Amino acid sequence: MADAIALSAAEIAAATGGRVVSGRPDRRTERWSIDTRSMAAGDLFVAVRGDRFDGHEFVAAALAAGAAGAVVTETPALPEAGTAGPAPLLIQVADTTRALQDARARSAPPIGREGRRDHRQRGQDDDEGAHRGVPVGEATRCFGTGAT
Repeated sequence: MADAIALSAAEIAAATGGRVVSGRPDRRTERWSIDTRSMAAGDLFVAVRGDRFDGHEFVAAALAAGAAGAVVTETPALPEAGTAGPAPLLIQVADTTRALQDARARSAPPIGREGRRDHRQRGQDDDEGAHRGVPVGEATRCFGTGAT
């Protein structure tokens, strides 16, 4: 699973209450993934824990496959910068599942004047039937609120 985030490491750390422990805080990441099997090079790997798995076991594999970095609760043992290239991006958080939710909420498109309808416009649409896919003229006839 991969999804868009478009945030820098510092922004992700701020949104999740975490900290950048390795790598460049200004590095931007466009996508995140929780599964190394579907991850693309450049994705940020989030080491989520489940009942039968621990994503932390796959951090090294994710980085070797080209992940931009990883969000972890515990910092894994990795080569130092210079011995195998630059230090990998690692963001340490208290809870990776919660961090994933927080980062996703932070990167969600704004609501209101930026292109989505605000609550006042939605109320008008509800009255006109537009939210049901009914043309405005048809809405008045269908719902008996006007003469036609």
